Amino acid sequence: MNSKSYTLIYSLLLGCICAVLLTGAKELTKRRIIDNEKKENACAVLKAFNIPFDKSAVPEQILQIYRQNISERTTENETIYYQIASGNKNEAFALPFSGQGLWGPIKGILSLESDGKTIRKLVIYRQEETPGLGGEIASESFTNSFIGKSIIDKNETLGIRIVKDTSKLNNNEVDSITGATMSSKKLEDILNNAIKSNRRL
Repeated sequence: MNSKSYTLIYSLLLGCICAVLLTGAKELTKRRIIDNEKKENACAVLKAFNIPFDKSAVPEQILQIYRQNISERTTENETIYYQIASGNKNEAFALPFSGQGLWGPIKGILSLESDGKTIRKLVIYRQEETPGLGGEIASESFTNSFIGKSIIDKNETLGIRIVKDTSKLNNNEVDSITGATMSSKKLEDILNNAIKSNRRL
């Protein structure tokens, strides 16, 4: 066998072995990946409702707290989260949102008060924007600026606005992040798509 044939056979065998190992590793960790994704979403919902929990807890412990405090209602591929309360049909609720940011997907939870228009909390649990710039959309210093804001403007039109260089903000407006105009605009579009497509609103 010449050196070229040996190299080719060796490369093929090595490639096959690596493929088998990677496939096996994926199958072995599949359950853990699913559990961690469920935990990530559950943590975001709990945080959106200000329900205390230990972030370092294992997924099953987080999910137990979640099941004790949160109910889900799904219709036509749309999920709305409710904090379990005593028979109040107008309870606070939360909407999931997701979409393409400037550099990658943005995912989060937007919770609203029982009036259906006042923001209780905004939580972003996944984003790939530029660290120190667009990545600041997930910081509490930014997301806290949404608390108490309305998703309806003075003309009763659904939608919130993330605006730049505004000294006087309307009730449905928040300041954008300095140096991250595009990321702010992407987030605004994602939030408004979720708000306007939700049948509860």
